[in-house]
Amino acid sequence: TPSPTPKSTPSPTPKPTPSATPEPTPSPTPKSTPSPTPKPTPSPTPEPTPSPTPKPTPSPTPEPTPSPTPKPTPSPTPEPTPSPTPKPTPSPTPQPSQSSAMKPTNITVVSMPAKVDFAFYVLSQTWQPSFCKTSNFPGCANPTDYMKSHFTIHGLWPNYINNFPADCTNQVLSDDDVKSASEFADVKTYWPDVKTGGIQFVKNEWSKHGTCSGLTAPADYVKATMATHLYMPTNAIISGNLGSSVHAKDIRAAYGTDYVSLICKGADLSEVRTCYSTDLKYQIPCPAYVLGQDSCGSKTVKINSFK
Repeated sequence: TPSPTPKSTPSPTPKPTPSATPEPTPSPTPKSTPSPTPKPTPSPTPEPTPSPTPKPTPSPTPEPTPSPTPKPTPSPTPEPTPSPTPKPTPSPTPQPSQSSAMKPTNITVVSMPAKVDFAFYVLSQTWQPSFCKTSNFPGCANPTDYMKSHFTIHGLWPNYINNFPADCTNQVLSDDDVKSASEFADVKTYWPDVKTGGIQFVKNEWSKHGTCSGLTAPADYVKATMATHLYMPTNAIISGNLGSSVHAKDIRAAYGTDYVSLICKGADLSEVRTCYSTDLKYQIPCPAYVLGQDSCGSKTVKINSFK
């Protein structure tokens, strides 16, 4: 009777238990763990970082800031500013410290304008032996006795403080004007034209400089120029050293250091320039603008002579 009980004991339960458990354990989870997520994370970070750098580089702002517009604006201003309208009216008065240094000229050959728009005159005198040294003009081949030992006229030039006017009107100087002026002094002697032998050089000087003098009669300009030239004769240091060399400082001392500007061509004395009040009544110390034109420096200069 107790025999049917052992048949139920060998239950088949242990078979399903070991089959299902080993299959889920080797699941491919380790393959998903090395996912390439760390690689994309560092890649976008360096790309946005260099993007702000081009922003400061295209800084074209410093280029317009040093724009040279403020620099050229002051450059033209000094030229119109030295319009010496208040200075020339009583030309000695603008320089009261130099009033005692003014030298009367006693030039009264013409009546000078009472009011002019420039500050002073420059008389430029040429040493023809130096001019003719490199020229083959007719007047150089046959120099006059006066040219051999005297300065001749280059021109009488109205000047501002820092520059000079030129070609102010279209008025011409005629042959009759020169004849009228020659009643005062011989134009061809004191103001020779070595290029043509005529009076074209005088006409050119009138057109460029005389038309700015305020003198309405061209003959008056020629007379005033010759009168100023005769006031300033050739200094003995020049006429006494023909063909020799003289120290430039000795020439300046002979004329008065502040009263003359020496012009040289190389080592050859070519011109002397002296300064005068607008009414030509006084020789005055030359302003710095004229003294700055001195090109002889501290060297020894040659007083050329005609051979």
